[in-house]
Amino acid sequence: RASSTSSTSTSHPSYSDEKLIPTFDPQSAEQSIDLWVRKVDELAESYRWDDLTVIKLVANRLKGMARRWYDSQDHLTISWRKMKKLLIKQFTKPLPFAKLLREAALYETHGGQDLSEYCFNKLDRLKSLQLNIPQSYLVDAVIGGITDENVA
Repeated sequence: RASSTSSTSTSHPSYSDEKLIPTFDPQSAEQSIDLWVRKVDELAESYRWDDLTVIKLVANRLKGMARRWYDSQDHLTISWRKMKKLLIKQFTKPLPFAKLLREAALYETHGGQDLSEYCFNKLDRLKSLQLNIPQSYLVDAVIGGITDENVA
């Protein structure tokens, strides 16, 4: 007889579980709602969180207007599947492609910046374009933004 899926964090999510989920603030251009929801889904699957756990964890990661929206919902009887559909409907913005492309292309290292931080930031900007960019082009774009001639 198969047992039901369970996780140690299912009934009592911990503070460290919550910190795995990035914050979502619709006023910030850091991450689209689609990417944020996808990240939450990946974490929920990896850690085997049930709906109630996901909703508890997500609630504390919503900021600004997203938190105000959440507080106005009847979240005691909603599933994560339904909540994410509502979040996507409420907070999907048109992709400002020209702006994102310009920011990704012009992003370079700056004095005192950690090289790994720069690499992750540059890749995040390139991936936010939602284009199928070959790996070799991504590497070239990252290297091209390194302004220290001793590194590149």
